[in-house]
Formats: sequence, structure tokens, C-alpha cells
Amino acid sequence: CAFTRATKHTIVGERDMVRLRHTFTHETVHAFQHRLSDRRQTSHFFAEGSAEYIAYLVAPNVSAQLQARVVAAASWERHRIRTDDLLDGDRMRARYDTTLAYSLGERWTAALVRACGERAVGDVLAAMGRSDAPQGLSSRAFWEDTLRAAGCDGESGDGAFASLRGEET
Repeated sequence: CAFTRATKHTIVGERDMVRLRHTFTHETVHAFQHRLSDRRQTSHFFAEGSAEYIAYLVAPNVSAQLQARVVAAASWERHRIRTDDLLDGDRMRARYDTTLAYSLGERWTAALVRACGERAVGDVLAAMGRSDAPQGLSSRAFWEDTLRAAGCDGESGDGAFASLRGEET
């Protein structure tokens, strides 16, 4: 469990209060994510990325955030990661370092917020958890449906994915 690892390594030995606040915020965001999405289908990169995004808002660490975004951009280019790789958690775990979900997801979440507004994270989680959400969709269809239900048009979602490729829209 990520919280147990964070607790064991962070609370016991961590003296950096910014990092401690970041970790607590990140893990608290996960609790809200589960509540808002009603534990229905979610996406690993968005769960970790949006938790990171919000944690950086609460406990700013510009150098750590910039470093993570550089890693995300470099990994995206070097490994030729595709949007479908990111959307499919199983494919992402099989092919790449699982920690990339944090940095790629944070960068994507930042682009989503720029495109769809500051309420986008909550709106997307609520859209994931709506009772009438279709089940069993492919990863891409799941995101198209979720973004549409969240009031974030396809162009904005495409802009968020384009930002991972360095194509700011």
C-alpha cells in the first residue's frame, strides 16, 4: 500500500516538512478520488497525476515539480510513449516504469486544468463515478465519455494529450 510505504519512510524519518505535506496531501487526494468516483472505473495515470497536481498546489515545490515534468517529457519522447499506452494502465505497467504515471499524469492534469478550468479534476472524478456511466469501455472510449460528461470537450482533452508531446495548444 502506498500509504504504508509513505508512512513508514516519510513520517518516521522525514524532516522535510514540504515533502511531508506533499505526501499527506497526495494520499488524502486518493481518499477524495475514491469518494467522488464511487470506486468505478478509473485510470491509474489520472489517479496518481491528479494527486500529484493537487499536492503541488498545497505544498509547492517548484524544483521538484519541474524535475518531474522534465522526466515526463523526456520519457514520453525517448520511449515513444503513445497516448494509448498512457490510457491503458496494464500496458503502461508492462512496458514502462510504473512511476511514470505520477509525472506523466501530473503534466496531463495540469494541461487538463488549463483547458477545462480549475474544477476539471473534480468534474472528471464525478463523471467517472456517475451511476449511468457506461461500463466495459476501451480506455480511449472511457476517456472520451468521461471528458464529455465532465463538460470538457474533445478538443480540450486532445490538448491535454498534445501537451505530453510538447505541442502546447
